[in-house]
Amino acid sequence: MFAGCAIYSFGASVFLVPNSIVTGGLTGLATLIHILWERIPVGICSIVLNIPVLILGFIFAGKKCTFKFIPTVIFLGVTTDLFSLVPSVTDDMIMATVCGGLLCGAGSGLFIRNGFGGGTELLGRVIAKITKTQNIPLWVGICDGAIVLAGAAALVSFEKAFYGLATVFLCTKTSGFVTFGLKRSKLCIVISDKGGEIASALIAGSKRGITMLRGVGMYTSNEHQLLLTCIYSRQIVFLKETVRRIDGSAFVIVTESSEVLGKGFGQL
Repeated sequence: MFAGCAIYSFGASVFLVPNSIVTGGLTGLATLIHILWERIPVGICSIVLNIPVLILGFIFAGKKCTFKFIPTVIFLGVTTDLFSLVPSVTDDMIMATVCGGLLCGAGSGLFIRNGFGGGTELLGRVIAKITKTQNIPLWVGICDGAIVLAGAAALVSFEKAFYGLATVFLCTKTSGFVTFGLKRSKLCIVISDKGGEIASALIAGSKRGITMLRGVGMYTSNEHQLLLTCIYSRQIVFLKETVRRIDGSAFVIVTESSEVLGKGFGQL
């Protein structure tokens, strides 16, 4: 968590704040306030902005969830103001956007991966709880988007809004890589009458575990075999070719899996 705070605050203080790039999150809102009123430090401002969010989180999300965010909020605010003493590395907007987005994404990925966070993430949890929608990413995205648009309106600059949105995009993608890793996995379901034969061929060729379930097709009332397995993206071609060769009438479902834990994949 401390490493994540240091990386995030370095990216924000050295690349984004000096170039007036307003991103999502309460740190982004604190950056906007600092741009408008330079005497207000970004770090201290972000801590103050987080106080009402933490109170709402304590009320609606529970004290156990909220207390996990407090160390991140405090340390992130402190390191942000400390790194503000470091001179800006560049005044090139593209370089600042790329470097700031990558560093902030790496930092926030460490927050999420280790169960810490705060800011709009906690606010998203609160709003989802109040509205009973349970779609936390949607509300986090709405909050972040509103902050970026507020920055564009306050600075009267479409260019700043573009760089802010680009930074949010890079930050989100990098955060996903840090949180879930670069090995993308697929969840595959194969419905066939030759499940045992297909499973044997897949196990022999991919060395992946397979679970067989029994199911009934409600349209025909016939019983079928369902094979459930997780494989890496590079193995999907082998799976489809194997199923096609054994049972050309099989039904195959392939979906993205953000994270797979267990033997052969990530450690649980």
